Amino acid sequence: MSMRGKSQQLIHEIRDRILSGELPENYRFETLPKLAGSLNTTLATLDKVFTVLQHEGLVERINGRGIFVSRKTQRHYVLIFDSGAECGAFGHKVFFVQFFREECKKLNARMTLFENIDTKEDCQEVRQFLCNNPCDAIGLASQCFSDHLSSSMRGLSIPVIGLYRYLGLTQSVTFSRNWLPEACAELRRNGCDSIALISNDIQTDPWQAELSSGELARKEHLICEEDIFNCPIQPREGYEAALKFLNRNPALPCGIISTDSVLTLGIISAVLQKGLRVTDDVMVLSHINKGSILAEFPVPVLKLLHDINLQVKAFFESALHPEKGHVSLPVSLDKSALPPGSAASRRQVLFPVGHVDGVSYFMPPPMMDEEKALERVQKINARNLLLAEKIKPVSGASISGSFIYAHPPDYRGRPMLKASLEEWQELFRTFRRMNMDTVILQSALWKELNECFYHSQVFSAMTRYEVLENLLAAAETLEMKVFLGGYGSAAGWRKNLSRTELSAELENHRKCFEEIRRIGKIAGMYFPSETAFPGERDPDRERRMNSLYRYFSGMVKDADSSLQVMISPASRFYPKKQDEFQAFWKAALSGSSVDILMPQDSVGCASCLLNEVPLLWKEWKKCA
Repeated sequence: MSMRGKSQQLIHEIRDRILSGELPENYRFETLPKLAGSLNTTLATLDKVFTVLQHEGLVERINGRGIFVSRKTQRHYVLIFDSGAECGAFGHKVFFVQFFREECKKLNARMTLFENIDTKEDCQEVRQFLCNNPCDAIGLASQCFSDHLSSSMRGLSIPVIGLYRYLGLTQSVTFSRNWLPEACAELRRNGCDSIALISNDIQTDPWQAELSSGELARKEHLICEEDIFNCPIQPREGYEAALKFLNRNPALPCGIISTDSVLTLGIISAVLQKGLRVTDDVMVLSHINKGSILAEFPVPVLKLLHDINLQVKAFFESALHPEKGHVSLPVSLDKSALPPGSAASRRQVLFPVGHVDGVSYFMPPPMMDEEKALERVQKINARNLLLAEKIKPVSGASISGSFIYAHPPDYRGRPMLKASLEEWQELFRTFRRMNMDTVILQSALWKELNECFYHSQVFSAMTRYEVLENLLAAAETLEMKVFLGGYGSAAGWRKNLSRTELSAELENHRKCFEEIRRIGKIAGMYFPSETAFPGERDPDRERRMNSLYRYFSGMVKDADSSLQVMISPASRFYPKKQDEFQAFWKAALSGSSVDILMPQDSVGCASCLLNEVPLLWKEWKKCA
C-alpha cells in the first residue's frame, strides 16, 4: 500500500474510533515513534495523519505533553473542494480554510475537509463519510459534487451551502457581482475613457447561476468586446494581455481591471515596460483578498477587497438560518491609492464634470482662467448687443423650431429633466403659438455626465430619467416634428481618439439608435457629437468625424430611408481661412448621407460676433 493510501486508512480508523467513543475525551496517544512501530508506518505518515485530525478538531497537540483526543464538540461542519477551488470566485482557499478553522475553534465545532473532489468516485467517497458521520452543514466549492448532488446527498438531510452560486442549490454565500459597474464608473470618473478587463472569469459556465465578469461586462456594455481578455491565472498571462491592450494606444489615462492579484503582478510589469506610469497614465484596479500577502503591490493600485472572514461568518450564520437562501456579500472599493487630485484633474480635460445637488454639470476646464474668460464673454456679448440695435428684423419671418437639451450642460434654461407629460404638452403649446413646428432633442444620453434620458436596457448603469417617453408622447399629441439626438459624447471635440475608442463610439451610437427609434414617432435623427473647424486643417479629426458621420447617417438610412439625418456643427470664424474651412468640412462630410446641415450661430457661446455670422453662413452654404 502506498504511503498516501496508508495515511488515508489511518485517518479513517482513528477518526472512527474517536467518533464511536472508543477513544474517550482527553485520551493520550502513545509517542509518535512508538505508535509508528506498532502501526508499521513512518513518522512522516503519522505526522500527516494527526495534522488532518487536528484540523478536523478531533485531536489536540500540546507541546511537551503529547497528542490528546479533543473534548466533545457540539456541531460538525464539512468543507468540500475540487482541485480548481484554489482560485475560486470566493477567494483563495487557503484563507477561507484558515478562517473557517479558527471560527470552528471558537464555536467548539469540528471541521472535516475534503480536497480534490473531481470525479464521481470522489463524490461517493464523501457520501460514504457523510452517511457514517452526522454533519450540520456542508460548504461546497466542488463543481463535480454539485453536478452529482442528487445522488451524493440522496437520503441525507444536510444543508449544502455553496461557496459559488451553483445551479440547483438553495443556499450560498458568495461575493456580489455588482462591483464591475462601480469599478468602471470609478475609472471613468478619473478620466479613463478606455478600460480593459483581464480575468479568468470571462465565460459563464453551465453550472453557474450568476453571470461571469466577462458576460456581465458584455451584457451591461461596460467594456468593448476587444478589450475583454480571458487569461489563466499566471503573471505572464496578465502581462501579455495588458501589452495587447496598451499596444492599441488607448487615450491616457486608461484603466485596467484585474480579477486576480496574480494577474495584476503581470499587468504592472507591462505598464512599466511600456514606459507608462501606474495611476497617472494607467489606473489599475485589482481584486484583492483582505489579508493576502499579495495585497501589497510595488506601486499604488485601486483595490476591490474581498473580506474572506466575512464570508466564513456568513456561512455559519446561513447554517443556523437556512431561510436566508442566497447571501450576496459586499465587495469594498479601496481608493487610498489615489493621490490628492485624481488623474482626471491632472490631465487636460475638455469637459470636466461637477455635481450640484446630486446633478451632474459640465464645468470649466481646470486650466481655464475663469475671470479672463468671463471678461472676454462679457466684452463680446456687449458688442453683440450694440450690433443687434443696428439690425432690422426681416418682415414676416418666424422661428421654425426649438433646440432642446434634456439636461443643459452649461447653459441656463427651463429645467425639463424631470418634466411630466403635461409639462411637455404645455411647453409645446407655447412653441405652437410662436409658429414653431419642429423640436430637436440634443441627445438621448450623455456619456460624460453618465446620464441616460430614457429607460434604457443597454445603458442601465447610467443615471436614468424619463425624458424621451414624455417628450415624444407630447410631440405626437400636438403634431410637433421631432429630430431625436442619440448617443451624446464629447468625441467630436477630442484631439485624439484611439481606434478602440472610435469603435466603441460607433457601436454605442448603434445600440442607442436601436432602442430610441422604437419609443415614439420621429421625423429624423440628430447627430449629437458636435465639433467645429479648429482654425487649421486637422486630418485626424477630419477622418474621425467622417467615420462618425458616414456610420451614423448610413445606420439611420439602412433602418428607415424616410428618416432625415441632421447635424449641427459649431461655428467659429477665422478671417482669411475660408478655403481651409471648406476643405475641413468637405473632408469630414465626404460620402455621408446627411440631409440637413444646421450650423449653430455660436453667438451664445461667444465664439462669434453677430457681424461675422453672415460671412460664416456664406461658407456654410458652399459646404451644403
